[in-house]
Amino acid sequence: MPTRRRLRFALPAALVAVLLAADAARGQDVGYVAEVTGAWTLRTPGGAAVPVRRVMAVPPRGVLVPPRVRAPGDRVRVVMRDGRPMERVCPPDRCAPLVLPPRVRVSTPAQRLAAGAGRLLAREPRRFVSLFSRGSVAAWRDGVAVLNADGVRLDSLLTAAPPGRYALIFRPLDSAGGPAAALVEAAWDPAAPAPVPVPGLRPGLYVMEGHAPGVPGSAGTACVLVRPTEGAAADQDRFAQAQRLVRGWGADAATNAAREFLCASLDLLA
Repeated sequence: MPTRRRLRFALPAALVAVLLAADAARGQDVGYVAEVTGAWTLRTPGGAAVPVRRVMAVPPRGVLVPPRVRAPGDRVRVVMRDGRPMERVCPPDRCAPLVLPPRVRVSTPAQRLAAGAGRLLAREPRRFVSLFSRGSVAAWRDGVAVLNADGVRLDSLLTAAPPGRYALIFRPLDSAGGPAAALVEAAWDPAAPAPVPVPGLRPGLYVMEGHAPGVPGSAGTACVLVRPTEGAAADQDRFAQAQRLVRGWGADAATNAAREFLCASLDLLA
């Protein structure tokens, strides 16, 4: 959908406004389901009960009902429109429903980014879910990479990755009308990071995959917003706000759920 991508590239703030306006038109969903374990049910005022699934939007005053037959570890976590989590973890004996609020106030830039990211996830889950199912996730970071005449700087993305010669591939998150996938081999040394030349790489949103042959723990995947030097700092600051929201979810938050949210945030900035 090239037109949509051009609008997103040119007017990210306008895209957020459109998504939030759509929320208002349909009653402003208060968040989305980031994690669910067990057969939870969503009940809405005056509506039918529906099974709870990951990244589904949830309405005001919705009630998430725990499974009738519970198992250890049954839980549900909702990320609200302002980026805050609400969750219910079921103890062995009894488990209360999770009752959602009538509204969630969104006022700060970070909250507006969270609201837009949540809407993108709920509307287009296939774009983000399971992007990070392969390889080690510990050493790779999602973020904004600066592109200049010397190449793309991956310092903040591979900062914890072991040194080695990496085979990297940059796949556009949107293939229609976007740049082709770019494959490159690059030497990575976290003690002396240097720009990586990637022929044909253009600004945009990519999934970067790769590994260093023979180096255990080097494989990984990252969601990368490639930006030219001009304007990159502002996007890095806004993405840092999304990262702070995710840290507020707690140490027990599922890694994939957090990274899906961060990738959707980068998509809004693209």
